[in-house]
Amino acid sequence: MTVTLVGYKISARSILKWAYETRRLDKSDLQLSEEDRFRGAYNQARELIEDTDEGVSLRMLGESNVAKCDYMVAINEYFFDHSGDTEEDHHREVKRALEEHGFKDLEFKVWKKSSR
Repeated sequence: MTVTLVGYKISARSILKWAYETRRLDKSDLQLSEEDRFRGAYNQARELIEDTDEGVSLRMLGESNVAKCDYMVAINEYFFDHSGDTEEDHHREVKRALEEHGFKDLEFKVWKKSSR
């Protein structure tokens, strides 16, 4: 079985950097472990991302350390709205919304994982 995700790749480091730049984490959080700081940043990013648009989620790519692996802002579904917009238009709209929330360096990616 193959799982395919389409969306924007973002690193754990970028999520943590976003949390500090947007002041969702502050200097008092430096006393926490790297993993705890990341989990706080991840939870805030996930909530904001999933509120961005219907069918959008934050998914982990791979199964390594949560604070060191890559993630994907997955665009799970495209909702046809009779506006004439294409699926690519929808992807660009999601990216624009994420950039307005302070996310940077979003790389469009198609990710496939085969399981045996």
